[in-house]
Amino acid sequence: MRWLYLVLSILCFALLLKVQLLGIAVVLLIAMLGFMLAAVLSFIAARVDGQSRDHGHMVDAETLGQVRQQAQQRKAAASAAAAADPTEEPEEPA
Repeated sequence: MRWLYLVLSILCFALLLKVQLLGIAVVLLIAMLGFMLAAVLSFIAARVDGQSRDHGHMVDAETLGQVRQQAQQRKAAASAAAAADPTEEPEEPA
């Protein structure tokens, strides 16, 4: 549809150059600007839509809470293990 808007805009511009009446020229000018604006907005919308993320890969709030809780449990276990055996160096996370 965006290509159709662009073609209609060019067609209105070509007709604008050929017309002799001022009223028709104003209508064609407004139509040309409207079609050009619609084409530009359609191209922008297509580009934004093409670069947006897939919402299927987003993490919901419950899963995020579970991941945070697991991370806190691992951190607590690592600090408890480090407190129990101070001679051993803590492991670097991978």
